[in-house]
Amino acid sequence: MTQILADHLRDLGNQVCIAFPATRSHRPELNALTIFGKPSVRYETAFHGHQCAAVGTYLPELEYTYSKPSGLWASLVDSYDFHVVVSGTTVLAMPLAEAGVPHLVWCASDVYGDRIDRQKDYALTRRLVDRHLVMRKLQAQERQVLNGSGRIMTISRSSKQSLTERCSPQRSDIGQLNIPTDMDFFCPSKNHAPGWSLGFAGRLSDPRKNAALLLDVVAKLRRSRKDVNLIVTGEVTPELTVEIARRGLEGVVIFLGILDQPGLRDFYQNLDVFVIPSFQEGHAIVGVEAMACGVPVVSTRCGGPEGYVQDRENGYFSNFDVEDMVACIENICDQPKNRKNMSLNARKTVVEKFGLPQFHHDLKQVWYETYGNAL
Repeated sequence: MTQILADHLRDLGNQVCIAFPATRSHRPELNALTIFGKPSVRYETAFHGHQCAAVGTYLPELEYTYSKPSGLWASLVDSYDFHVVVSGTTVLAMPLAEAGVPHLVWCASDVYGDRIDRQKDYALTRRLVDRHLVMRKLQAQERQVLNGSGRIMTISRSSKQSLTERCSPQRSDIGQLNIPTDMDFFCPSKNHAPGWSLGFAGRLSDPRKNAALLLDVVAKLRRSRKDVNLIVTGEVTPELTVEIARRGLEGVVIFLGILDQPGLRDFYQNLDVFVIPSFQEGHAIVGVEAMACGVPVVSTRCGGPEGYVQDRENGYFSNFDVEDMVACIENICDQPKNRKNMSLNARKTVVEKFGLPQFHHDLKQVWYETYGNAL
């Protein structure tokens, strides 16, 4: 999201600086681990050559301090004319809300939805600290941003609804700005032979992704169809290896590792069905990219995919149930004509809703509503 927006703003002739919190794990030298230290800012280049500013903070292990207003953030805010926050949640807009300057926020989720499933994977002490301190502080920041004067845009209908519900009183002006996809790059293959190749892209080790359901579905399909396989982008963990072996899926689940863009496109183009078994997704751009490559999607009702999957038209919505998800996949792979129609519909849907021209048009309108200036 950051790179897409920054590239477009630069292409229009704007000077862009991408400021971001300096995390303890990646830039510890910029942070103060005690109140007696002094955080600092370091300028560097990233994101296709954009100037970037890594901003340090006090006590970074508490995480909510990353978005806490400070003199370092205030100096950066004063140095630029327009301010846009691109983030998973709204909290990074806190320095702007505190300063009272016009700003645009483009985010993926509310704080609760972003963290609740991740907490389940934390050690007990960290889980308690996160639940009773960190998340409460972040939610307080979220409320201040949502009740401020910034223009809030989300990436999906479900995110829009969850953020609207957290405003007091509820705001009617929270909007949606879809993440665009390069439809010329992500396109269907002309040589794909229909089969039973299922795909998943992301971190299966993330508890929100619901790996157990996906593996159980593959195991059930495998018992009746020996040619079924699951192809996964991302890294395999020891815990996943154990779960795969427990289901007898060695050699059936294939991990491709971290892929570059051409590799990711090839991955999509060789699939018959793309599967999203998640508990929660702010958007799941991988589903849009798969559909751009003509791949029908089978997804749970987990948020983001509800904005582009049309049940029985370009894919299926499944319950959080092995039998139901198996039936959805079989309805695609067992019926070549159905699969072909869904493939065409999948491509058509995302070209119309998630193409770059539509994004540029929508951003231009949102920019004027936010700043009163033409982009």
